[in-house]
Amino acid sequence: MEMLLGARPYDFVDEATKRNIAGVSVFIADDDAEGAVGYVSDKVSMTNADFKAVFGTLAEFEKIVTKPVVISYNKRGKPVAYELVAQK
Repeated sequence: MEMLLGARPYDFVDEATKRNIAGVSVFIADDDAEGAVGYVSDKVSMTNADFKAVFGTLAEFEKIVTKPVVISYNKRGKPVAYELVAQK
């Protein structure tokens, strides 16, 4: 089972290419990490469009933070869908 811990938008200019880089860092915790105790988090960077397609707005995302979820990932390890897990 996973848990969404938070999201942080970013927007900066890459020094080398002078291109604008924008998106959202999503912090996802997993209680199944091998050799770990408790939840261990990973950061996944998503484009703004991908974040909106999966989680909606930041305000909508806020409603599911710290709730148990099952996340579906694509071949590159990016979230493509989530499902809330019913709590007992």
